[in-house]
Amino acid sequence: MESIGDAELVRSCRDDDARAWSELVRRYSPLVYRIGFRVLGNQQDAEDASQETFMSAYRSLNTYDSTRPFSPWIARVAYNSSLKRLRASGSGRTTTLESEPAASDESGTGPEAGAIRAEEKALIVAALSRLAAQDRVLLDLRYREGLSHSEVSEVTGIPVNTVKTRVFRARGYLKNILSPLIKPVQS
Repeated sequence: MESIGDAELVRSCRDDDARAWSELVRRYSPLVYRIGFRVLGNQQDAEDASQETFMSAYRSLNTYDSTRPFSPWIARVAYNSSLKRLRASGSGRTTTLESEPAASDESGTGPEAGAIRAEEKALIVAALSRLAAQDRVLLDLRYREGLSHSEVSEVTGIPVNTVKTRVFRARGYLKNILSPLIKPVQS
Protein backbone atom coordinates (compact mmCIF):
# COMPACT_ATOMS: atom_id res chain seq x y z
CA MET A 1 0.00 0.00 0.00
CA GLU A 2 3.06 2.24 0.19
CA SER A 3 2.81 3.11 -3.50
CA ILE A 4 -0.87 4.07 -3.30
CA GLY A 5 -1.49 7.81 -3.12
CA ASP A 6 -3.36 9.46 -0.27
CA ALA A 7 -6.35 10.45 -2.40
CA GLU A 8 -6.81 6.84 -3.53
CA LEU A 9 -6.51 5.63 0.06
CA VAL A 10 -9.19 8.11 1.13
CA ARG A 11 -11.48 6.87 -1.65
CA SER A 12 -10.94 3.31 -0.41
CA CYS A 13 -11.64 4.44 3.17
CA ARG A 14 -14.92 5.96 2.03
CA ASP A 15 -15.75 2.46 0.71
CA ASP A 16 -15.03 1.02 4.19
CA ASP A 17 -11.58 -0.43 3.40
CA ALA A 18 -10.01 -0.91 6.82
CA ARG A 19 -6.55 -1.60 5.37
CA ALA A 20 -6.59 1.76 3.58
CA TRP A 21 -7.51 3.50 6.82
CA SER A 22 -4.72 1.68 8.67
CA GLU A 23 -2.26 2.86 6.04
CA LEU A 24 -3.37 6.50 6.37
CA VAL A 25 -3.06 6.27 10.14
CA ARG A 26 0.41 4.73 9.79
CA ARG A 27 1.54 7.46 7.39
CA TYR A 28 0.23 10.40 9.37
CA SER A 29 0.52 9.32 13.01
CA PRO A 30 3.93 10.96 13.46
CA LEU A 31 2.70 14.30 12.08
CA VAL A 32 -0.51 14.20 14.11
CA TYR A 33 1.39 13.28 17.29
CA ARG A 34 3.96 16.07 16.82
CA ILE A 35 1.24 18.67 16.38
CA GLY A 36 -0.55 17.43 19.50
CA PHE A 37 2.70 17.41 21.42
CA ARG A 38 3.59 20.98 20.42
CA VAL A 39 0.15 22.27 21.38
CA LEU A 40 -0.32 20.29 24.58
CA GLY A 41 3.23 19.88 25.83
CA ASN A 42 3.13 16.31 27.08
CA GLN A 43 3.10 12.79 25.71
CA GLN A 44 -0.16 11.53 27.24
CA ASP A 45 -2.25 14.47 26.06
CA ALA A 46 -0.63 14.29 22.61
CA GLU A 47 -1.50 10.60 22.35
CA ASP A 48 -5.09 11.29 23.41
CA ALA A 49 -5.35 14.16 20.93
CA SER A 50 -3.97 11.88 18.20
CA GLN A 51 -6.71 9.34 18.82
CA GLU A 52 -9.33 12.08 18.80
CA THR A 53 -7.84 13.44 15.58
CA PHE A 54 -8.11 10.15 13.75
CA MET A 55 -11.63 9.51 15.01
CA SER A 56 -12.69 12.96 13.87
CA ALA A 57 -10.88 12.61 10.55
CA TYR A 58 -12.55 9.29 9.82
CA ARG A 59 -15.98 10.78 10.49
CA SER A 60 -15.13 13.75 8.25
CA LEU A 61 -13.45 12.01 5.32
CA ASN A 62 -16.28 13.14 3.06
CA THR A 63 -15.11 16.75 3.54
CA TYR A 64 -11.61 16.02 2.23
CA ASP A 65 -11.02 17.42 -1.27
CA SER A 66 -8.99 14.73 -3.05
CA THR A 67 -7.56 17.28 -5.48
CA ARG A 68 -5.55 18.77 -2.62
CA PRO A 69 -2.75 17.24 -0.50
CA PHE A 70 -3.93 15.15 2.46
CA SER A 71 -1.17 16.31 4.82
CA PRO A 72 -2.48 19.86 5.45
CA TRP A 73 -6.02 18.51 5.83
CA ILE A 74 -5.10 15.97 8.53
CA ALA A 75 -2.77 18.54 10.14
CA ARG A 76 -5.70 20.95 10.45
CA VAL A 77 -7.84 18.25 12.08
CA ALA A 78 -4.96 17.51 14.49
CA TYR A 79 -4.46 21.19 15.25
CA ASN A 80 -8.15 21.73 15.97
CA SER A 81 -8.40 18.58 18.11
CA SER A 82 -5.36 19.65 20.10
CA LEU A 83 -6.63 23.20 20.60
CA LYS A 84 -9.99 21.82 21.73
CA ARG A 85 -8.21 19.66 24.31
CA LEU A 86 -6.06 22.61 25.40
CA ARG A 87 -9.13 24.83 25.88
CA ALA A 88 -10.85 22.07 27.85
CA SER A 89 -7.86 22.00 30.20
CA GLY A 90 -8.35 25.74 30.78
CA SER A 91 -4.92 26.80 29.60
CA GLY A 92 -3.90 28.74 26.54
CA ARG A 93 -0.27 28.33 27.49
CA THR A 94 1.41 25.34 29.05
CA THR A 95 3.93 26.04 31.76
CA THR A 96 6.13 23.06 31.00
CA LEU A 97 6.95 21.22 27.86
CA GLU A 98 8.22 17.69 28.21
CA SER A 99 11.11 16.65 26.06
CA GLU A 100 9.67 14.88 23.05
CA PRO A 101 10.56 11.18 22.99
CA ALA A 102 13.41 10.53 20.59
CA ALA A 103 12.54 8.72 17.38
CA SER A 104 15.89 6.96 17.24
CA ASP A 105 19.22 7.02 18.97
CA GLU A 106 22.28 7.89 16.92
CA SER A 107 24.97 5.30 17.35
CA GLY A 108 28.66 5.80 16.86
CA THR A 109 28.89 9.01 18.84
CA GLY A 110 30.76 9.39 22.05
CA PRO A 111 29.21 10.15 25.42
CA GLU A 112 30.47 13.74 25.31
CA ALA A 113 28.71 14.46 22.01
CA GLY A 114 25.54 12.79 23.34
CA ALA A 115 25.67 14.90 26.49
CA ILE A 116 26.11 18.08 24.47
CA ARG A 117 23.14 17.20 22.23
CA ALA A 118 21.00 16.40 25.27
CA GLU A 119 21.92 19.73 26.88
CA GLU A 120 21.19 21.64 23.67
CA LYS A 121 17.86 19.88 23.33
CA ALA A 122 16.95 20.70 26.93
CA LEU A 123 17.75 24.38 26.33
CA ILE A 124 15.59 24.45 23.20
CA VAL A 125 12.72 22.64 24.93
CA ALA A 126 12.90 25.10 27.84
CA ALA A 127 12.88 28.06 25.44
CA LEU A 128 10.00 26.62 23.43
CA SER A 129 7.99 26.06 26.59
CA ARG A 130 8.04 29.81 27.17
CA LEU A 131 6.18 30.39 23.90
CA ALA A 132 2.41 30.29 23.60
CA ALA A 133 1.21 26.87 22.41
CA GLN A 134 0.00 28.33 19.12
CA ASP A 135 3.40 29.88 18.38
CA ARG A 136 5.13 26.55 19.09
CA VAL A 137 2.83 24.88 16.59
CA LEU A 138 3.43 27.56 13.96
CA LEU A 139 7.19 27.10 14.28
CA ASP A 140 6.87 23.33 14.21
CA LEU A 141 4.66 23.30 11.12
CA ARG A 142 6.88 25.77 9.31
CA TYR A 143 10.33 24.38 10.12
CA ARG A 144 9.99 20.80 11.29
CA GLU A 145 7.18 19.78 8.94
CA GLY A 146 8.47 22.00 6.15
CA LEU A 147 5.10 23.55 5.33
CA SER A 148 5.00 26.86 3.48
CA HIS A 149 3.49 29.90 5.17
CA SER A 150 0.34 29.45 3.09
CA GLU A 151 0.07 25.77 4.10
CA VAL A 152 0.52 26.71 7.76
CA SER A 153 -2.24 29.26 7.24
CA GLU A 154 -4.46 26.57 5.77
CA VAL A 155 -3.78 24.20 8.68
CA THR A 156 -4.36 26.76 11.42
CA GLY A 157 -6.96 28.99 9.83
CA ILE A 158 -4.77 32.00 10.60
CA PRO A 159 -4.28 34.53 7.77
CA VAL A 160 -0.98 33.99 5.95
CA ASN A 161 0.42 37.44 6.86
CA THR A 162 -0.39 36.80 10.51
CA VAL A 163 1.40 33.44 10.28
CA LYS A 164 4.47 35.17 8.83
CA THR A 165 4.42 37.81 11.57
CA ARG A 166 3.94 35.32 14.41
CA VAL A 167 6.66 32.99 13.10
CA PHE A 168 9.03 35.97 12.75
CA ARG A 169 8.27 37.18 16.28
CA ALA A 170 8.52 33.68 17.80
CA ARG A 171 11.90 33.16 16.14
CA GLY A 172 13.09 36.50 17.46
CA TYR A 173 11.87 35.62 20.94
CA LEU A 174 13.72 32.29 20.83
CA LYS A 175 16.85 33.99 19.54
CA ASN A 176 16.76 36.45 22.45
CA ILE A 177 16.32 33.63 24.95
CA LEU A 178 18.96 31.34 23.48
CA SER A 179 21.63 33.79 22.28
CA PRO A 180 23.17 34.40 25.73
CA LEU A 181 23.40 30.65 26.23
CA ILE A 182 25.14 29.91 22.96
CA LYS A 183 28.85 30.61 22.94
CA PRO A 184 30.38 31.70 19.64
CA VAL A 185 32.58 29.07 18.02
CA GLN A 186 36.26 29.87 18.39
CA SER A 187 38.42 29.38 15.28
